[in-house]
Amino acid sequence: MKKLILCVLLSFGLFGSSAVAASPEPTSAKCIKFKKEVLSDEAKIKQLYKRYEIAANKKGSSYSKTKFKTYYSNLVEYNEFAIKAYKNMKKNQKCFTDTQFDSVKQFLSTQEAFKAFISEEKVLQNVFPAFENRSVYGGKL
Repeated sequence: MKKLILCVLLSFGLFGSSAVAASPEPTSAKCIKFKKEVLSDEAKIKQLYKRYEIAANKKGSSYSKTKFKTYYSNLVEYNEFAIKAYKNMKKNQKCFTDTQFDSVKQFLSTQEAFKAFISEEKVLQNVFPAFENRSVYGGKL
C-alpha cells in the first residue's frame, strides 16, 4: 500500500512539474517577430470574415444556389484559416501572457467546435452564423 501511495505521489509530482507554464518572453526577438505573424493572421481572419459577413444571421435557404455556395465556401475558408492560425499560436505559448494564451485556447476551441456545425446541410437549414472576432492582443478585430 505504501508503494502505491508513493507511486501516486511521484506521478503527481512529475505531472505537476511538466504542467507549469513557460514564463512569457514577449520582448524576445523571436516573440516580437511572432507577434507580427499573429497580427498578420488576425488581419487575414478579419478579411476572410468580411467576405462572408454579409450572410451572417441570414437563412441559408434565402439565397440562390450560387450565392449560397459562394457564402458557404467563404465561411469554410474563414473557419479553416482561423483554426490553422490559432493552432500555430498555441505552439508558441511563451510569447503570450497567461490571459492572452487563454484567449488563444478559447478561440481555437470555438472554431474547432464550430467546424462540426457548419456542414452545408446545417447552414442551408439554419442561418449563417455570426462571429465576434477578437484579437489575442486585445480588442475587436
